[in-house]
Amino acid sequence: MIWFNGKYLQNSFPTGVDRVANAYINYLSNRYETRVFNFQYSNTLFKNLEEQAFLLNSRSNDIIIHPTNSGPLRKMTGKEIYVLHDTAYLDYPDGFSKLFVKWYSYMIPRLLSSKDLILTVSEFSKNSIIEKFNIPDSKIEVVRNGIPKVYETDFNNYQPQHFLCVGSFSSRKASSVAIKAHRLLPKEIRRQYPLVMVGSFNSYFNEEGVKSLIDDHIVLKGFVEEPELHDLYLNSVALISTSRFEGFGLPLVESFARGKHVICTDINPHVEILGENYHYFFKKDNIDELKSLMEKTILDLDNLFFNAETIHNRYLIANKFLWSKTLTKLDDVIKKLSSNGH
Repeated sequence: MIWFNGKYLQNSFPTGVDRVANAYINYLSNRYETRVFNFQYSNTLFKNLEEQAFLLNSRSNDIIIHPTNSGPLRKMTGKEIYVLHDTAYLDYPDGFSKLFVKWYSYMIPRLLSSKDLILTVSEFSKNSIIEKFNIPDSKIEVVRNGIPKVYETDFNNYQPQHFLCVGSFSSRKASSVAIKAHRLLPKEIRRQYPLVMVGSFNSYFNEEGVKSLIDDHIVLKGFVEEPELHDLYLNSVALISTSRFEGFGLPLVESFARGKHVICTDINPHVEILGENYHYFFKKDNIDELKSLMEKTILDLDNLFFNAETIHNRYLIANKFLWSKTLTKLDDVIKKLSSNGH
């Protein structure tokens, strides 16, 4: 039996981490007997307390997966897998509340030491966890994030309409960098290709003066459902990722899965996905460099948007991150824990 910690199912809007958890459940439920233990409360405080108090009727040979960065501190009956996507709360604490940072600073070291196996999403995150918490290499496995399919599309049915950002407004995501770069573009480009921003808002939106930068050419979408997000990708000139820190970088893969162009920071997880020779990296927080790459994109739009070879090369990269491929590693981990009494 495989049990899943379903605390995240109480979230009002699914995050990227939640979507990964759903992919784990969907994949493993087709191969093993699985159950999800759900929680009663949606309030964050009560939900965290409930997670710590939860009693699971598991057996010694059951496997219990905590897929969304948190979990009960006590050792449960069975073999436990803990998924930690990144160490953002340490690297960019300003993007979180002080209470959140304190709780994670207390919780995560204890989870890392008490659980049987740790999963993370990139070599960068693995190395960061080893360095910060002195965890043995042998206790951590990398299971990369993924996508359900590659969407091979007839681009004659679409026209480039906007630049696109996907991700919550936060200091870590450096959302204001994309807005400031777009505001530097010539007026005609801004009018023809507005900046569409998808993701949840938080205190960063007001504290960093981001709100004052919004004008008629910046479109704030908030949370959108998957069909709308799919169309936003397909009609984008380029996805822009201004992140200062990521554990992985799923929007890059989602964009390439639709054959679409990407402009992004040259942080390690992005380089892991796109390769060192990708030509549209920029240094984090470099607004002028991003603005230049956006202008370069417009000048080369026919090649970047419609060229069949260019689009095919993006599909090839995205194809490496299909869930059907990346989650075979998760299957290997399950078999390893089941067979050797890890």
